[in-house]
Amino acid sequence: MSKHVSRPGSEIFPNVESISADRHQKTQRITMANNAVTKKLADRIAVITGGNSGMGLATARRFVAEGAYVFITGRRQKELDAAVKEIGSNVTGVRLMIDDGFNA
Repeated sequence: MSKHVSRPGSEIFPNVESISADRHQKTQRITMANNAVTKKLADRIAVITGGNSGMGLATARRFVAEGAYVFITGRRQKELDAAVKEIGSNVTGVRLMIDDGFNA
């Protein structure tokens, strides 16, 4: 004779498994929505200073993913070229150094 073994707490909370499954489905929908690439910035042009690294680079990537054409600026040509290559399309790197005259 087989004995039915239930999970602890299932007598108190009989819907735990269905609630868990619902939560999993909601999490998947939210994740898919967050990962969906929108084209909010289609036909827009953005200029991002310091776009060769850090938050500037992350912003440039996101803007391109959303359809913008992006100009990124940086002081070092090597890092700027690497960032342009990493981003891929719809991006132009511009080496830009701003000198206020006090650093002579």
